[in-house]
Amino acid sequence: MKDKLKYMDEETKNFIIITVLVIMLFSFFLWLTALRLNKPFVIRNPNISYSNEIQYKEIMAGSIFNLEKDKYYVFVLKDNHPYNYLFESTVDQDENIDYYTVRLDNPLNNGYFAEESVKEKNGIKFSGSSVLLVENGELIEFIETREELTEYFSK
Repeated sequence: MKDKLKYMDEETKNFIIITVLVIMLFSFFLWLTALRLNKPFVIRNPNISYSNEIQYKEIMAGSIFNLEKDKYYVFVLKDNHPYNYLFESTVDQDENIDYYTVRLDNPLNNGYFAEESVKEKNGIKFSGSSVLLVENGELIEFIETREELTEYFSK
């Protein structure tokens, strides 16, 4: 009988040691992650409401013509394109513009990038940053160059 108790005590002892080591290892990696991210580990306070914001301004290229608004602009932005600042400054000047953005650097929009733009509703492609005016699901304007952009928005 003493042998069984001794064996069970050894098993319990090993279980406790392993449990403590796992907790210490978890704590170490938690501390290392907080140190690497330069943020302390904080447990959220249940008394404070945390709201997550969903943005609706950035859309996928495939949904350009499927939006609920009647008339809106779509700013198609290619990463590091020299005219991106013109598109963004146009929106900053007039806050009454209904607009959406499409980022061509998003991997989900890879199929819409081409060497030459295709300005048709079915099979639309972009060679760089562009501005579209869509009205009732139809493409009204397709603006690609700096001159076209400044001329169109100076009206």
